[in-house]
Amino acid sequence: MKAWLDCFCLVGCGVSIAAAWWVVRRQAQTLQGHLQRLAFRERELRFAAHALMMASRTSPQAVIDAIERSAQLLEPALTSMLFAVIDGDALVIERAQGMHAAHAIGTRIALESASPLALAYRLGHRVVTGDTPLPPLPGEQSYIAIPLVDVGEVIAVIAFSSQSERAILQADALVAVVDLAVTAYQIALDHKANIQSATVDSLTGLLTPRAFRKRLFEEVAEARLQHLTASLLFIDTDNFKACNDTYGHAAGDIVLASIARVLLRQAGPEAIVGRNGGDEFCVLLRTGKATALRRAEAIREELVNYPFEHHLGVIPERPITLSIGVASYPADTSDSAELLARADSAMYHSKRNGRNMVSFVGNDQTLLTLKEALYIPTLSQEAA
Repeated sequence: MKAWLDCFCLVGCGVSIAAAWWVVRRQAQTLQGHLQRLAFRERELRFAAHALMMASRTSPQAVIDAIERSAQLLEPALTSMLFAVIDGDALVIERAQGMHAAHAIGTRIALESASPLALAYRLGHRVVTGDTPLPPLPGEQSYIAIPLVDVGEVIAVIAFSSQSERAILQADALVAVVDLAVTAYQIALDHKANIQSATVDSLTGLLTPRAFRKRLFEEVAEARLQHLTASLLFIDTDNFKACNDTYGHAAGDIVLASIARVLLRQAGPEAIVGRNGGDEFCVLLRTGKATALRRAEAIREELVNYPFEHHLGVIPERPITLSIGVASYPADTSDSAELLARADSAMYHSKRNGRNMVSFVGNDQTLLTLKEALYIPTLSQEAA
């Protein structure tokens, strides 16, 4: 009997040891799995950080794209994303992905509303499901709204939602990504501003001389490949120096800005318009010479009747008009630089013949004013 008891005790001890070993082994496996998940999550966060920093070198839009990809990596259950920027007393949804994207973009959300985005803006920290009396969006079960805070100021709000009934599980990881995105977003904004200042004239909003010439060369190269036409208008402002000397540089700036508006309006939406420095402008049209001459004449006529007195407070003693030169590709030249030179020469032909007129390179490469060319029957028949 004692032997049986000893045997039973030994078996019991063995079972206990085996059970304990199994528990320890399961705990070790669980710990190992947890450590592996942490390591994987760290790699995901590193990947997200790298993606954000790379995106910051391009554009703010690229940063938002990187945030969206990172969020999907960290939490695949996400189904929607909203990105809103501050506009006065409201948040305006500038970017949206997911089931509500088609209706969300452009929506204005009052900063004092109960919306999760507005609440995240007011609080300055993340808001999750249950923090507001509003339910999630239709079809969604949980959400998180995270403000992008830069030096204590909210510059935007981003919100993610999920069809899952559970709350967003990886909120801490998402917050970490968005915190990093603030720096990336600001870098991208600065990068965009630097590019803008290098390519756009601050006074007129037109392309700078360097940026315009780059576009000119690109457009002519494209026209050559596609067997298309292009025309260049070279424009100089008549009596601009007299206006500056009489009324001051502020008045001169008003004149230049007004001319830029006329050029943009009359040249058409597809035209490429640039300031050539000082009081000179250039307009590149994807048309033949006949259409270009009509556009040039429309520009000249509008400026003749432009109400400068409404902007300057006085009627200029010497009228502000335009001398315009027109040259076309391939009719006049097949070279971008030569196209610019020929349009410039045509503009000086207008200057020499009394100003306030349009001149162009004729069929025999001579320079003609538009008035001189009215008798040429082929001009009105030329293809646009």
